[in-house]
Amino acid sequence: MKLQELFLKYKNRKALLLAVTWLTVLAYLILYFLCSHSFLDLWPFVHSDESWLAFLSRDMAVNGDFGVTESFFDAKARVPHALRLLFHALQALFIRLFGFEIASVRLLSLLAGCLCLMLIFHIGRVLSGKVAGFLLM
Repeated sequence: MKLQELFLKYKNRKALLLAVTWLTVLAYLILYFLCSHSFLDLWPFVHSDESWLAFLSRDMAVNGDFGVTESFFDAKARVPHALRLLFHALQALFIRLFGFEIASVRLLSLLAGCLCLMLIFHIGRVLSGKVAGFLLM
């Protein structure tokens, strides 16, 4: 009987440690997201590529057509590649949900950054343990 109790105690301890680890990571990501989101439309200033891509996404959302290209390239027929379509489709979704503002355009990059932080934590945890995962984040 004592062996079973010891096993259950160890199993619950391991589950608790795992839960605390993931809650700590989640709290860090939420803090990172909130801090970054508060500066999303203030800094850095808009880069030329950012506005160019945002207007393309807006045009795709307004026209409902993923074949939209920049008007100054209309002299020659162009076919947009698939990776570009995925980015613009996601960005157009954020523009439709939150309006055409710099914060809504940058929100996709912020969420991708949070996902990358989770991925880096997981890779560091698998390769070197929890401490290395936290340090890499």
